[in-house]
Amino acid sequence: MPDENPQDGGFINLGGTDCPKCGQLMPTFRLPSSLHQLMWGGWTCPNCGCEMDKWGKAIESGDANS
Repeated sequence: MPDENPQDGGFINLGGTDCPKCGQLMPTFRLPSSLHQLMWGGWTCPNCGCEMDKWGKAIESGDANS
């Protein structure tokens, strides 16, 4: 059986996600703040403004277009 790492595939993250910068818990239901977040998931932290992917990994503003 292949090694199934959910971060490698297009799986849905049903677990909780914390902001990688300030540690605030992100809400389960969200309002996307960009087209990238709408299409691929992710959050913008309401506390510090950090943008992250659906797994809670911080992304740079230029990385969202790649």
